[in-house]
Amino acid sequence: MFLNQYYIRRYKHLKTIIALIGAVVIVSFLNTNFYTKQLSCDRASIETVSPDVAYELINEEDESVALDAYSLWCLHMAHRFDSDRQLYRTPVLHAPSVDPTRLQRLPYYYTHWKSTPLLSRRLTKCEHSILMRLFMVADRICRKNKIEYMISDGTLLGSLRHHDITPWDTDADMMIADEGKDRFLDQVNQMNETIVLHRVLGSRHYKKEYYKIFFRSTPSAGGYSWNFPFIDIYVYLKNETHVWSMGYPEYGQDIKYYYPIVMRPLGELWLPAPRQPQKLFEFDPFDECKTHWWNHRNETGDYVNSQKCADLKDFYPFVERNNQSNSTTEVLKINNTIIHTISYD
Repeated sequence: MFLNQYYIRRYKHLKTIIALIGAVVIVSFLNTNFYTKQLSCDRASIETVSPDVAYELINEEDESVALDAYSLWCLHMAHRFDSDRQLYRTPVLHAPSVDPTRLQRLPYYYTHWKSTPLLSRRLTKCEHSILMRLFMVADRICRKNKIEYMISDGTLLGSLRHHDITPWDTDADMMIADEGKDRFLDQVNQMNETIVLHRVLGSRHYKKEYYKIFFRSTPSAGGYSWNFPFIDIYVYLKNETHVWSMGYPEYGQDIKYYYPIVMRPLGELWLPAPRQPQKLFEFDPFDECKTHWWNHRNETGDYVNSQKCADLKDFYPFVERNNQSNSTTEVLKINNTIIHTISYD
């Protein structure tokens, strides 16, 4: 009898130990999935409901059931969104100098996010957050390896007009100096087995190549060999008078529009940018706002929608510039409410 009770107690202890080991394994598995499983903002799982309802579902996600990486990422965004409600500010900021030692950041609140059918917002908060983190990776590579780079093209336009990625844009652009491109690719190649992948497009033979970087666990862009969201990285060359994109020396622009490089706001980040971005566009960035003819999420052609920028100021943040003789002030507003003010020397 006592022997039976002894074995029964041993059996119960063994069951308890096995249960504890199992719990540890499950927790380890979930933690691993948080970092390595698909960090996807794919809309497939919520495409049957309206965007407003989808955001509510994301914001009401319960941590106890958020077991996949998509839910965890968007749960993080929901927590940040809730925190933003308590941190509303209208700060006055001074543009920092270019600092080769560290990434610089500024306040950013997703509570300012709205949309309108006139020109709908194309990125989700989750996708926007992923792009910010891609820029952090690219910035770290460039600073660590002393590679000169700048935001460019549509991303530069977004910084100039919205201090952010353009709300109706779906990609991001930067450019790196020709003398640093091999070092950049070497560094990205070392990361190919971890979190970041890249693709080389164009042709080195014709000197018109460019690159895409993206997180390895995000969804494919239209079934191609790269994922969405991504950053397009172009290569630029320069001489004493002009700067031009690789393969297009005939389209060189005055070097004084680029140098000295300044730091400009893009979402929550300060990133290097050309000194006079307004001089690089052959149109008034604040007159007409229009979508891109290409959908970068699906890599397909897209309908171009155009609206007067003035008709969108109730829905999206826009910059108002005030140029003085020795300084420039940029005030970011939405619906006549100031979000922040930035001064440049």
